[in-house]
Amino acid sequence: MTQEAELRYNTVQWDENLLQSASRIAAGPLFDIKCSEDGAVCQLHLPHCDTKEALLVDGLLSVVHISDDGMSILEPLKITDTHVVLKVPHLSALGLVWDFIRRFVNLSLPIEAQVLLILRSSYTAGPVLNVLLLPGNIPLNEVKEQYEDAEHIPIPSYCDVRFGQSYRVHCEPGVHRIQPERAPFRLRYGPNYHPTFQVLLETIPEDVTLIFQDSERTDVWRRDLHLRDFYRCTQQLDISEDAIESHAVLPLHCLTTGTLIGYHAIFLLAFTMIFNCGICDFRNTSVSDYVKHCRTHRNSNKAIFPSGFPDCGRSFSSYNSFNVHLSRFHHKGRKLSFNRNISVPLKCSWEFCGKECESIKGLVAHLKCHLQEGLEVTCPYSGCAKAFKVISSFTSHLSRCHKQCDVTHIDQSYIRETTEYAPKRCF
Repeated sequence: MTQEAELRYNTVQWDENLLQSASRIAAGPLFDIKCSEDGAVCQLHLPHCDTKEALLVDGLLSVVHISDDGMSILEPLKITDTHVVLKVPHLSALGLVWDFIRRFVNLSLPIEAQVLLILRSSYTAGPVLNVLLLPGNIPLNEVKEQYEDAEHIPIPSYCDVRFGQSYRVHCEPGVHRIQPERAPFRLRYGPNYHPTFQVLLETIPEDVTLIFQDSERTDVWRRDLHLRDFYRCTQQLDISEDAIESHAVLPLHCLTTGTLIGYHAIFLLAFTMIFNCGICDFRNTSVSDYVKHCRTHRNSNKAIFPSGFPDCGRSFSSYNSFNVHLSRFHHKGRKLSFNRNISVPLKCSWEFCGKECESIKGLVAHLKCHLQEGLEVTCPYSGCAKAFKVISSFTSHLSRCHKQCDVTHIDQSYIRETTEYAPKRCF
């Protein structure tokens, strides 16, 4: 940097059609970068996931620069063992790409991947260990944000894998179920990071050995885990001041709990809520488990979804409306913030369409389909009438101008009318 400035970045979704038109494929996340001072950034170092063998291939790696004016290819100043260094013309969306032909010719060359383990202990059927096999240059915080209610297990994660090759997970002791049996390594740079494998744990063992094997059953990654320590972490009680103020749900055996707030020791008589399903006999003290259970009834006829909070008393015939209500008015008890990925009743406002969408993410994906058809779409957020004909420009605009927006900022023309939900703009 040439001067002191504040640099902010976030990742945005690649436009695969735009890359294919330039004979390129994504080799890393697409970063949308902003700086508080123009001209303060002169160089950027973007992390790559190529091994030393792949770096010997001339012209394999380059950088894509995407702006409202279109896409351009930038040649790196230097490529190190871990990063690509480039001179920055001006900040916008920047990301690493491979030359498609050179990558295809050298398909046998490995890339550096990372194995991430996410332990989710809130399932009523038993704990689940999510195993994600991802390219090595995906930021860890991007993945952890999608698993906020689970525990990330920090371990040495890097290994070398090959495109399209199938891998399997083996667990010792082998008393746990693993699904699927095999899965290929795929290049996925968001926005969603789904588990590659799931280990369904009957109990939490003291020690587990987790092994990744290729199609020839050769070990490519092997680690010893102490899962019980991490499982205890996920079961710890929240007796903070915020939890007390929001009537945190505590187990019945902890009705009298000592905690220290400021300089005064107090004894808390916990208010234990029981959430009852309005359709079946399900009962639980966890609001998170209650919401997950209600989701299984979302397609049931004549379903009733009670909010479950004693100071509310509202019920809904639509799971979407129930979900929105809890996130808007009971977010402290639920310990979830209202965000753009939550299910909401939306619809396309384009003439002769009117397709219904369950979330902002779904609406944006649908509007991109209209762009692929050659139609013009307008920004769905209230007060912004900007129109677009190119997917990359539309994506870049949403990331730059509306990243912090949620459903309360959606224009009324995109809201599907229901009897239970009428969004209000919050200021």
